[in-house]
Amino acid sequence: MELPDEAKGHLVGMWMLAADRDGVLSNCSRTIMKLCQFENEPDLNLLISLGFFDAKATPRRRQLDAPKSKSESKAETPLLKTPSEPVARKRGTRLAEDWWPNEQEIQFAVREHYLTNMEWSDQARRFRDYWIGVSGQRGVKVNWTSTWKNWIRKWRDENPHLKKGNGHAHVGVL
Repeated sequence: MELPDEAKGHLVGMWMLAADRDGVLSNCSRTIMKLCQFENEPDLNLLISLGFFDAKATPRRRQLDAPKSKSESKAETPLLKTPSEPVARKRGTRLAEDWWPNEQEIQFAVREHYLTNMEWSDQARRFRDYWIGVSGQRGVKVNWTSTWKNWIRKWRDENPHLKKGNGHAHVGVL
């Protein structure tokens, strides 16, 4: 189902509001409208039915913490929760000083990009020297295999004369 533009705007605003509130929102569309400064109330049922929010989430209060007065029970409304808890981000690492491509990474260069043993080993040395020398946060990556693959793709794109069928001998891995 295609969301109307207004619902898309409401969705983004509500996600931003939820981000400021540990992923938790009131189930009152009027309250959300005021907090997000919307012109109209968001259609919570539509957004819940499409899976953007989980209406089964419970408030922080447990059942045993029953309200002590009627005013306290009115003040606390049930909450909506974004469908998934925030996932802890993986921390990146620097490339190891003794890095060398593993069998899978070598096969990517040889089989998918037709590098010879001399070409991939030369690129591996250049890759290692380059990334070990990069300072600061730019030298930190979450996935070094993907970084290697992108390095090989870029090198291949910059050397179109070395495409498949160029007469190079493609022998097994060293």
